[in-house]
Amino acid sequence: WPCSDPTRSHASRSSRRSGSWATPAARTLSAPRPTSVSGCCSPGTTLETKLAANVTAQFVLTEAVVPAMIERGGTVVNITSAVDPPAPAGRRGWGLAYVMSKGAFHRVAGILAVELADRGIRAFNVEPGFVVTERMEANACALGFEDRYQGCPPSVVGAVIAWLAVNARGEAAALNGSTVQAQRLLERGLHPDWRRDD
Repeated sequence: WPCSDPTRSHASRSSRRSGSWATPAARTLSAPRPTSVSGCCSPGTTLETKLAANVTAQFVLTEAVVPAMIERGGTVVNITSAVDPPAPAGRRGWGLAYVMSKGAFHRVAGILAVELADRGIRAFNVEPGFVVTERMEANACALGFEDRYQGCPPSVVGAVIAWLAVNARGEAAALNGSTVQAQRLLERGLHPDWRRDD
């Protein structure tokens, strides 16, 4: 997505009003997924695309919103994903370029939490787990996988982000700089239980 001056300006105004900012991860499609350095690191190829989608855009937005948040303190929530699969692509794991980009973004919250702690900034990663988005639901229907796999509704992730933003200096303070597994916070009563008994 374009990192233009209007985007920076809008992001800065939004963070100044709310005191909180949630930065999403992005998903890019490429096939085949390279499993090694070969074929993924030349200009214009997979690594460049993944870094632009999963690191650069989020960094630009964070750079735009944090100065405004420092004026009165605030909370940054990064939507991240598991980046340590047990195997490479083709063996139930992810492609190298994807993992590199996700790993870079994954480190941002921890660094912000340390570097800006004395400026009133709190930062968290939220790992949503398997979420049944409209796109996922459409794909499942198209492939005949309806109700095959359980996932949480997007509202679960929203509830966790809201809880972190409101309680960043309270109940959630101990989680500052860490990765929060969204679906494991069910016991806090943040969202009705969506899981089926079967």
